[in-house]
Amino acid sequence: MAVTTTQVQQLYLAYFGRPAEQAGLTYWTAQANATVDQISAAFAQQPEYSNVYGSLTRAQTVDTLYQNLFGRTAQNAELTYWINSADVTVDRLALALVNGATGTDRLLLDSKTQFASTVTANAGASGTATGVANTFSTAVTNTGSTASQYTAANTAAKAAVSPTITDGTFAVGGSGATSPAVDFKGLTAGTVTLNNVGGAHAVVLPTTNSLVTDLTIKGTVDGLDASNAASAASLVINEGAATDIITTLHVNVSSSATGSTPATLAIDPSSSSALTTFDGASSTAGLNVGASGAALSLAGLASMTTGSGNDTLFVNTGTLSSSVTKVAALTIDAGAGNDNITSVVNDGALTINAGAGNDTVTATATGKAALTINAGAGNDTVVIGSTAVGSATPATAAHNVSITLGDGNDVVSLATTTTSGTTTTNAFSTVQGYTAVNSSSTAAQVTAADTALKAGLVTVTDFNVGADTLALGSLTTATLTNAQVGSVSSATSLSQAVQTAAGFLGTTAKAVAFQFGSDTYVYVDNGTAGVDNGDGLIQLSGVTATQLTSANFTHA
Repeated sequence: MAVTTTQVQQLYLAYFGRPAEQAGLTYWTAQANATVDQISAAFAQQPEYSNVYGSLTRAQTVDTLYQNLFGRTAQNAELTYWINSADVTVDRLALALVNGATGTDRLLLDSKTQFASTVTANAGASGTATGVANTFSTAVTNTGSTASQYTAANTAAKAAVSPTITDGTFAVGGSGATSPAVDFKGLTAGTVTLNNVGGAHAVVLPTTNSLVTDLTIKGTVDGLDASNAASAASLVINEGAATDIITTLHVNVSSSATGSTPATLAIDPSSSSALTTFDGASSTAGLNVGASGAALSLAGLASMTTGSGNDTLFVNTGTLSSSVTKVAALTIDAGAGNDNITSVVNDGALTINAGAGNDTVTATATGKAALTINAGAGNDTVVIGSTAVGSATPATAAHNVSITLGDGNDVVSLATTTTSGTTTTNAFSTVQGYTAVNSSSTAAQVTAADTALKAGLVTVTDFNVGADTLALGSLTTATLTNAQVGSVSSATSLSQAVQTAAGFLGTTAKAVAFQFGSDTYVYVDNGTAGVDNGDGLIQLSGVTATQLTSANFTHA
């Protein structure tokens, strides 16, 4: 079994009177097949050991080890015992003293070791033997120091790299770019604590030498600023270096508000371009990320999790532009609160797991990537919109959209309509690349038409006729007669079935539900005659067309 970092630190303290530098600690703990006895013997062969102990007698060696380990001289009886312990060679004396420490010696050694470990961590990979020794010796005086002094030094050392933000005391936060940088020293994982904060704050990392790739924001928010005026708490993460390095952001905040409304934290990590994971699963306060018109859009963000608070999220999977930017697929796991999630599905695929609670999920799709929404329990509203990609490319919205409804009375809004004069136009469009077929069309043409319909299909799973509704804006819905139902069901292809159903819409109705085979569909017209690009097609799972009633459709 490999030696532990604690064992190595204690050998450094015993033999050299200082903490380990990171390079040495890493080297010795990586010796998987070496025992602590063997490593203790190896320490006694180092030049640093020879410089200290090379000219000392056994009695002087014992006394120096006592000073390094326990901050005191060896008592006469102790000195006599170790001088006469012939079975313990000089290169094992330090280990024997460590293993035999009891009482106040053990308490002091443990406290000293914890402080040494903090000094090593703070120094980081660039820390030197001289550097850690100086930090260690200036914090406490080795000779005569007590366990409580080492404990206090350890607490102070940890606090120096784990700062606290308090209203009115902007140790690491303040207003915008004037906030002082947070010096996490050599740490690769940093923590900032919020102490009942309200108002605007910032965490600013240094422009050079920052190694933090894993950042944790924890603590409490109360919604009050330094003047006790009502003000929502907000925090900006600002990486000062030219190259962003934070890949993981943990947010664990709770509300300390005394009123009936819990406080929330608006957190902005948009400058952390390397971020891949946003982990807010442990937060009980509401988290607000992004804003309308300024949604969080990070190319590498792959996982976003929120906790049990009422969260508000604005997220884009890539920059909305005519040029394609390769971005990671993003999965959002919202917690049990009543969450409001607004997103643009662009270059990266998006999966939204809304969780329990009465959630509102609004997804504006560009047709570039797949969208999957699992609404979860609660009375949820899912709104699917559409938008153009850039200024010249028409919307190819809602392609590859899959919606699963859970328990509760859910609403799926799939049609945004605009009216000009007497003409109503549907902005919900999924059908692209479609060419109508007829009796003279070839098999290949029919297959191509079916493929175009299925490519833009919106599937709604777990649709409960007793609880769920489709919101169709100002569109009206047509009800097919028995004869018309027969005409649709006799179609030999999906494209023929859709065209047949569309032919029964008349002059005012713009949507119609029909059955084709074992599947139920709702066709939504875009305002022009016939099936063409810009129309919408929805597949409902868990219900047949004959089970649908007017109660399952709402109209503005």
